[in-house]
Order: sequence, then C-alpha cells, then structure tokens
Amino acid sequence: FGSSSIFAIKPLEWTEKLCEAMAGNTALVSLDLSDCALDDKCCDLLGAVLEADQKLEKLILNKNAIRDGGCAKLATSLARNITLREIELFGQTGGRKWGEGCLVTWLEMYKTNFSILRVNWTTNSKNTVTLTKMLARNMDVNNKIKNGDSGWHGSLPAELRASPPAITFYQLEDAKAKRGGVPDAPYPSAHGCAWPGNKTCVGVY
Repeated sequence: FGSSSIFAIKPLEWTEKLCEAMAGNTALVSLDLSDCALDDKCCDLLGAVLEADQKLEKLILNKNAIRDGGCAKLATSLARNITLREIELFGQTGGRKWGEGCLVTWLEMYKTNFSILRVNWTTNSKNTVTLTKMLARNMDVNNKIKNGDSGWHGSLPAELRASPPAITFYQLEDAKAKRGGVPDAPYPSAHGCAWPGNKTCVGVY
C-alpha cells in the first residue's frame, strides 16, 4: 500500500477495510502504509489491530499526517503487543517532531514491551536518550534469547522477573549489509554508544 494514491484519497475508509481484513492475521509480517495520508483516527484503528495481532513484525508509517495523539495511541497499543519488532514514523507532515507527552507514553510502553527493536523517527526531546536506552535493553534481551542465555530475565524490570513475558528471538534485517557496508546513520549500538546532540532515535543493532 505504500504511496497508494487510492488509499490516500480516503485513508480512514481504507484503513478500516484493511484492519477488518487483518482480523485474525496469520500470514502478514510486514505492512507498508507510508505516504498514504494516514492521520490520528487511522492510528486508532491500527492500534486496535496491534493489540490483537500475533504475527505482524514490521510497520512502516513514514510520510503521513500522524500527530501526537496518533503516535501515543500506537504506543499504548504496543504495550500489549508481543510481535512487532520494527516501526517507522519518519517524515510526518510539516517535519513533525513528537511532543513530550507523546514520548512519555512511549516510555510507559517499554514497561511491558520487550519486542520493539527499532524505531525510525525524529525527536527533539530530553527523553531521546532514555528512549534509545529502552531499545538497547530490548536488544539485549533479544540477543540473550538468541544465544540461549537463561539469564535474560535479569534484563527485565524487577517486578516482571518472577513471571517474565513470552518473548521470541528475532533477527533484525541487516540494513548496513544491504547498503554495501555503509551504515544507516546514526545507529547507537546495543552497548550504549552515544552520539552527542543526536536528535534522531532510530533503534539499535
């Protein structure tokens, strides 16, 4: 659906139809809705899908008209999701940078979400570093599960260690390899390397 002119004419109507079709999804793992004129109302519908979906791993929402309310709705829904690994929210209308209230909702999401490993968006916030650390934590959990390290429970918040959530290993697409060894920039590493002054929080690997 990415850059679909038909979708962009009636984004809410087509989002509703898409969400109805995704009920009980057992096959779709990647969904591209970039440049489809999606707004916050569309995010309300997508959020409901994310709360129930057990298959989707990547959601691309770049170049839409999503604002703080829609972005926050996605975070609230992801708090109940265990399969989505990558989400892209870059390039919203007007060069949108997310407000503090919206980003606080994302921080709350990370209290129960350990599946998100990459977020592509632009922020201008005091919470950017903390958000990146949460992605690094999720990557640490993911890597420990990948390597069969039974100590991954220790990376969880203390209140969840006694009864840890269900988490499965996921291999992020190696964007650097696809680009012939040229890295996407900037990508903080899972070891906490920081770029001073960086305002783009795009994930870890």
